[in-house]
Amino acid sequence: MVQKHILMLSGDSGIAYGKRNVFHEMLRGFSKHWDRVSVILPSNGDGKVIKIHNNVYLYPSGKSKFLHFDFFTHKNFILKKAREIYRENPFDIVSAHAIPPLFANVKAAMRLGKELNVPYVVELMHIPGYPKAENLMEKIERATLDGFFKKRRSAIPHLRLINKSDTYKYVVEKLAFPQEKILDIPAFYLDFDVFKTTDAVRNPKQFVFCGRLEKNKGLDLLLDAADMVAKEIPDFLLKIIGDGSMKDFVQKRVSKNIELLGWLPTREDVAQIYRESAAIVMTSYNEGGPRVTLEAMACGALCLTTKVGIMNEVVSAEKQSALSAIHSSSSFVPLSGAKHIENAFFIDWSARDIADKMIWVCKNIADAEKIAEEGRKSVQKFEYSKALKFYADTYLGICK
Repeated sequence: MVQKHILMLSGDSGIAYGKRNVFHEMLRGFSKHWDRVSVILPSNGDGKVIKIHNNVYLYPSGKSKFLHFDFFTHKNFILKKAREIYRENPFDIVSAHAIPPLFANVKAAMRLGKELNVPYVVELMHIPGYPKAENLMEKIERATLDGFFKKRRSAIPHLRLINKSDTYKYVVEKLAFPQEKILDIPAFYLDFDVFKTTDAVRNPKQFVFCGRLEKNKGLDLLLDAADMVAKEIPDFLLKIIGDGSMKDFVQKRVSKNIELLGWLPTREDVAQIYRESAAIVMTSYNEGGPRVTLEAMACGALCLTTKVGIMNEVVSAEKQSALSAIHSSSSFVPLSGAKHIENAFFIDWSARDIADKMIWVCKNIADAEKIAEEGRKSVQKFEYSKALKFYADTYLGICK
């Protein structure tokens, strides 16, 4: 296979600060399929070129963040930097992460496509505020996304979606985006050398949340549910991994039953917490993934999740058909004798419902372990190397 040069226009800011985050780990495997990977990023206040993984070059903006100057000038920075890169090392394809409300990456990709006659792919990782908006800003971002794609659906040649359920339906039915232009390429790459079960001792009353501490994650519901569980299960423990704008909000709720760990140094550290926990709880209002639920399931933790993103595919409707049995006492009791085998639990955007299912896990250890094992089996299709090869091969096939 002929290897080529890809230019990626990303909204990831963490990697520009040296964080070994998910994007960093994705590039480790993705870069093996290319001669060169160039990535233009938001400002890190420095602007110096960073080289990682032997052939990946990061070009963060050095624009000032004062009054969000970097944000409003990012499209122009992308165009200037992309032209510089092309003169020295012509790229064969451009991928652009769609980020409302300005869509700097996509607008720049469209301009570069015409100017340099280079194909491009727009990557839509999730619909802000869908299926449920947490605040006004998410509603605004969703409205701008609707308008942007409706106006440009005939011009955009390829649109990458990372799940086939809610996002696909929204884009095709609501935005009338042509189905033949859609690329179904999951963005979930699980390294089973890291995310796996071991002989670690699992605490049947320990739960974990992992992710950015932001409003769309439903942290208010999670913490209220945790307080409810603690009243009935005194030795219950919730460990929260992550950081973000709601860190202080979470910190104020820390107790003997709720522990805030912040970001852990390595993926191995995160995997160990998964292996020690009975379940992961994901209370998001909207997501493209969430990837962390798949990682935890690979480590043998049972998954309790809202109906967001990829989870609508991983946890099928058939497997959930018996899980709507909520008794009048509000105690969660799955129906017995079902012919199917559950692999995870869906939860409502209700602290009471979340608490009921967490309490059920604590009181039904053997059944919870069986369901968790089914969950572990169901995420094996997201193996790191195969998923990244499919991603790269699809884009290589678009290159001229």
